[in-house]
Amino acid sequence: MKILRYAPFLLIIVACSNSKTKGQQSSITKMNTQRIDTMLLSQPGAVIVNPSSRQIDNMKKGQSDADYDTVVDDNVFYMSESEHYLDSLKIYKINRESEGIMRFKTIQGKVYTLKLDTLYFDIVLFNGKDKPRHANITDMRDELKRYMKE
Repeated sequence: MKILRYAPFLLIIVACSNSKTKGQQSSITKMNTQRIDTMLLSQPGAVIVNPSSRQIDNMKKGQSDADYDTVVDDNVFYMSESEHYLDSLKIYKINRESEGIMRFKTIQGKVYTLKLDTLYFDIVLFNGKDKPRHANITDMRDELKRYMKE
């Protein structure tokens, strides 16, 4: 009987504590859903560009299955090797599909814009000082040494 007498108070306390939690959750959700601008790179790093599904479909249409498989296999291999090398050096990376644009801002404040629509399998290096450079993915070690040291 004593429990029933306190039940309304317990329900009110539980309801009030839940309303605070919901308010806190909504502000946390708002913070987590804010989009971070990965369209702008303002620090040294690399942009890993992979083909969009639209570009893959277009590549399939333009060549035989064997040719398509060879091209994709080679590119995936060299991209994987290059990414592994970048990871081993702890180079900052952004992964993008080849759609839209990417902007690069130097430490002097100059902004370079790169259209990604024409890139398929590509890595764009940015040292923070100079114009971004398309890397030769078959020789990432030398590309990185030459460009990032400049």
